[in-house]
Amino acid sequence: ATSHTYQLGFNMDRFAAMIVLLGGVVSAVLMLVTCFVVAPVTCSCVFSLVYSLYLFVAYEESGVHHAQEFENRFWTIFAMLFCTALMFASDSPIAFGLTNPAGGLFTALLAGYLMHLWDRYQHRVAISRQTSLRRNQSGSQSLLRLQDLGIPVEDQLDRINDCLKEIDQLLIPSTINNFINIRYVMSKEREIINIFQECDARAVNYLISHVKLGLLF
Repeated sequence: ATSHTYQLGFNMDRFAAMIVLLGGVVSAVLMLVTCFVVAPVTCSCVFSLVYSLYLFVAYEESGVHHAQEFENRFWTIFAMLFCTALMFASDSPIAFGLTNPAGGLFTALLAGYLMHLWDRYQHRVAISRQTSLRRNQSGSQSLLRLQDLGIPVEDQLDRINDCLKEIDQLLIPSTINNFINIRYVMSKEREIINIFQECDARAVNYLISHVKLGLLF
């Protein structure tokens, strides 16, 4: 009798879960249909963008994931198109781009640029994380020994970081910066190489364990 009661309770819970799931699916479908009836153009654009986002996330082996720059361009274009749909779709609730095309275009470009900056920032933070080899208990002792030997390793590290900041601009994409300031970028890269060439093995080990390798290579 106890097992029968347990099985009956389990079936009731399962039936209730199925009813809740079915109700959620029906509600989502009705809401989607309502949105398409009220704003078919906007919903069609948003649905297409959401589908493209699904393809982007689901197929990591595609070419768009082969380089961070490709992914950055995807997010930039995605944000621009999404904002354009909201600004210029005839049935959009915030379609002020129809009455002010310049303002709508500026808003779409601004949205794409902000997404571009945010994605680059997230990538920069990810590759700038120091490895577990960066600092240990003997790090300060190693620095003191190098300083006692007259090796200006801290100055060399500061020079490398300054060059990296000049190469990797915060507000200018690296591709555009390399195209506009190619000679300046190459001079900074050469300066970093010269700093490493001037160091002995002990200084190189210290620099490698303290510099942001993701930005350097």
